[in-house]
Amino acid sequence: MKNIIAFIIATFVFSGAFAQLKNTKWSATLQINGSINTIFDFKKDTALVYMVGDGSMIERMTYTSTDTSITLTKIDGQSPC
Repeated sequence: MKNIIAFIIATFVFSGAFAQLKNTKWSATLQINGSINTIFDFKKDTALVYMVGDGSMIERMTYTSTDTSITLTKIDGQSPC
């Protein structure tokens, strides 16, 4: 019984984590012609990606999230994709 309760609590905690992207910043290292340290700045429905070294914006995207995934759609930026 304790395992079932723990599983239910963990499910609610982890499912809420994706809903809390708004107004957060995440650091990541992207492999683009070598390693580039970046900051993903999540707003209400957009995500901005900045280069840590000089603060220049690399990409601007919209995003949606569900309990298990995040979908990013490019608006503009430096990459050709």
